[in-house]
Amino acid sequence: MVPLKDYRGALPGLTPQQVLEWSVLDTFDALSPEHDHPQYLTTMKKWCEEAGLVDIDVQRGGNGIEVRARTRG
Repeated sequence: MVPLKDYRGALPGLTPQQVLEWSVLDTFDALSPEHDHPQYLTTMKKWCEEAGLVDIDVQRGGNGIEVRARTRG
């Protein structure tokens, strides 16, 4: 048995085939984290500062860390 993300009824506008493909891709993404490199909020903020961004807002969101910032100027 393999857990599978179930998006039936959750993604309006998609065909049944697209919903199935979305489920398979999202499940694969969750189960094969070769390139999943979790970071700390402080690390993300530091990277934004190093990139010269301003008005930086870093917080936990629905799918990990969310960053909102602006470029100078």
